[in-house]
Amino acid sequence: MLVLDGELGAPPPGYPSSKVLLCKQDAYSRNNLKPTIDVGPNLSERFTTILMNCDVVAIRTARKIEGNFCDYIKKHCRKKVLLTGPMFPEPDETIQLDERRVKWLSGFEPDSVVFCALGSQIILEKDQFQELCLGMELTGSPFLVAVKPPRGSSTIQEALSEGFEERVKGRGGFWGRMGSTTIDIISSKESLRDAINSVMKRDSEIRNLVKKNHTKWRETLVSPGIMTDYVDNFLESLKDLVSGTNHDS
Repeated sequence: MLVLDGELGAPPPGYPSSKVLLCKQDAYSRNNLKPTIDVGPNLSERFTTILMNCDVVAIRTARKIEGNFCDYIKKHCRKKVLLTGPMFPEPDETIQLDERRVKWLSGFEPDSVVFCALGSQIILEKDQFQELCLGMELTGSPFLVAVKPPRGSSTIQEALSEGFEERVKGRGGFWGRMGSTTIDIISSKESLRDAINSVMKRDSEIRNLVKKNHTKWRETLVSPGIMTDYVDNFLESLKDLVSGTNHDS
């Protein structure tokens, strides 16, 4: 959230984390995003206005994951905050990985393949996509990237830099995905390489910490009843709002 007259990229007073925040350059870029027409507030101002003037805030998250941030929004905006829970689809045990992917993955040691999934709503610019690919190449590890062709390209192949496919042949793969949102995420191929290698290095402190946290959140998010409980509570809270009943979130 951007605070009026606050320093971009710096956490506002009372914000619950010094690490989970926008970098200064990203904060500036978002603050300067122009609306689709030439008049009126920019995107950041519109978002802040909506957040401050809405009746209730609904967030797709779980309290165990981001409860402190939800409490901050509730306090800062003075709004009731409703959580939908993680909203994951029920796992379908009948769906199997296709044979081609199984064969490819079986050619590498366990815990050695880097899987990069940018989500279902992400579209990269071409230069960002190429920087991502070069960063994956620099790791020296086998990798699988799930991403849609970058903006302006109809296929993954046509967007790759010259010679890339030949250099990573046999250890680099792509899995196309749909998306609709442009996002700035790649700072440099070198920083991406260093970040990945810090996690992939066996017995490293960062790797062990990431695996520990991954196990913790996986157990939390797939615990029995978590999704139905959140959805039931969310619906009941909406009914209370419509009927005028006031309960704390």
